[in-house]
Amino acid sequence: MSESPLPSERVVAFLAQFPGPVTMRPSKLKWIVLLVGQISLAVVSMITSVWLYLQTGLTIGVISGSFVALFSALFAIVGTFALVTKEMWARLDAEGFETRTVWGSRRRRRWRETAGFAPLWINFWHYTAYDDDNPPSGWWDAANRAYAGGKSFFPDTYGLGAKNLADLMTAWRQRALAPPS
Repeated sequence: MSESPLPSERVVAFLAQFPGPVTMRPSKLKWIVLLVGQISLAVVSMITSVWLYLQTGLTIGVISGSFVALFSALFAIVGTFALVTKEMWARLDAEGFETRTVWGSRRRRRWRETAGFAPLWINFWHYTAYDDDNPPSGWWDAANRAYAGGKSFFPDTYGLGAKNLADLMTAWRQRALAPPS
């Protein structure tokens, strides 16, 4: 199945707002699905750990199940935070783009410092990755780049999907770097 070379209606709508600024927010549907999944994993982990303890008497099942449940609950809290606040976003303008993660960290990049926007699968997640001329901004950024094969990537696809976000970023960059007419 081949994908359409034409940009989606949402990409066209964003491009019509050039030079911006335009702010994109994460998909609520995506975060609701992630939230339900994390809560389900926490509940299943707790039930399984109790069942393992009752069946075997080993406390390792309780410890491991509780560990998974705790981290799932923490990620559910993060998902809830992303859903109910407007803390996570990406903003495009003629000079570059800025992203803010759910943790509150911000990153500003100029169009001349970035290139090669493309979808990238990392384990089970589809991201939009890009070449970034800037050095990593800390150990977490360095670890993420190593994880993504040396590329930087967006923390979300902002309801567009990875391919459409890559198309939008590529087209916006081309417009921003085009010589004035």
